[in-house]
Amino acid sequence: MDDGRLAELRRFVQAVRRDEAAMRAGLDLPWSQGQIEGQMTRLKLIKRQGYGRAKLQVLRQRVLHS
Repeated sequence: MDDGRLAELRRFVQAVRRDEAAMRAGLDLPWSQGQIEGQMTRLKLIKRQGYGRAKLQVLRQRVLHS
């Protein structure tokens, strides 16, 4: 393995070690960001569909009633 690839591997290992607690928590804990991510995706889609056509009040109604 050449020096450049070895240095890259070392940086990766350092990053894994630095974030080990967060990675373990993500694997061990029962909580997930899935619901939040899904709601944000839905909101962005509704916002894109009304771009340039809908005022804030119309956007608000679509979000609350979809």
